[in-house]
Amino acid sequence: SRSAGSNGLLAKAQSILGHSFAIGATVKARQNVLLLAQGRANWLCRSAGPNRAAAEIRGVQAASGESPLLASLKKLTRQILRSGASCNRVVIVSDGVNTLTNAQTSTQSTTAMRHQLARLLRSGADVLWLSPQGKRGVVFPAENLVERTAAELLCF
Repeated sequence: SRSAGSNGLLAKAQSILGHSFAIGATVKARQNVLLLAQGRANWLCRSAGPNRAAAEIRGVQAASGESPLLASLKKLTRQILRSGASCNRVVIVSDGVNTLTNAQTSTQSTTAMRHQLARLLRSGADVLWLSPQGKRGVVFPAENLVERTAAELLCF
């Protein structure tokens, strides 16, 4: 999302994910990479090996633009439910700010995002949310979204 380019978050996330994919290579785990770019959610790779997934992540040069996080979480949840895989690890790199539709308020967006995150967690996915660290008391929406859920939040 747009904040992923700030404060080197994209580079830090690429490093963490590259290491994670290297670990996955030892257990032959399959990876799916969904990227938000230019206001759309597109699959970089589906059911790819760890090396290809890591290469796709390293190939992302910038993070900016609108963040249709709610639509992306829905797309991701549908894919997980369709695949029927028993173990899915999901990493979200974002501040949690969703681009609002014309008929949506900020409160409605937050409620819908919480509902969709809960649905994603009920699908059996383990969720790690990487978010920029707020400065001087600033709390990014990601912190509120994962509160009281089984999702893990890592801010840096």
